[in-house]
Amino acid sequence: GDKMPKLNTDNIDCSLFSSNINENTCYILGLLWADGSMCHNMVALECAEEDIHCLKEDFLSTGKWNIRFRKRSNCKPQMVYHISNKEFSNYLKENDYDKKSFISPDKILQKIPDNFKKFWFRGYWDGDGCFYYNIKNRAVQCSATSTYNQDWTFLENILNNLNIKFSIIRVESKNSYSQIRITNKKGSLKLISFLYDSENEIGFERKKNKANLILNTFKDK
Repeated sequence: GDKMPKLNTDNIDCSLFSSNINENTCYILGLLWADGSMCHNMVALECAEEDIHCLKEDFLSTGKWNIRFRKRSNCKPQMVYHISNKEFSNYLKENDYDKKSFISPDKILQKIPDNFKKFWFRGYWDGDGCFYYNIKNRAVQCSATSTYNQDWTFLENILNNLNIKFSIIRVESKNSYSQIRITNKKGSLKLISFLYDSENEIGFERKKNKANLILNTFKDK
């Protein structure tokens, strides 16, 4: 197996995630809430290489992230960013990142200025969210999927603030999960506009292209 890296060997500017937070670090915090993992002092993010290779400069601008690649049979090539730093790991734990499969990220969201929150949610949506567009039926839907016991308060709050109707389902099965869904076109377009209402292009190309396609299709309709 992989050797565990030595603990606390990598430097990172933790202030970029707290007192000197910026749009890009807000995005990274959202993506880590969706797809990050923690073990001892190590923080890691593993996603499809095609999605996260374009984030390399954003990660490296904050500290000494290590990068590796994985290829499993029947899976897309994966890319992993990982860093071992006690201060950063503790900061994330203080904000419930070690409990994210069942807790709402209220603590970290309280630390993010309102005008930056869209970047946290864009990062989160890149990890756990989905845009669905059926050209033939001109139907647009948005959904985010998580564990069965996920506390969806954070998304309920933002969707209520944006006046978007949604539903939550919980499915018990071999692969239990819960999902928050926006099945109406108007609400879906509002959410997509909120997430991408900025000149800052950070994010997965695939999701961004789909979002732009949807917004351009229904613009001025």
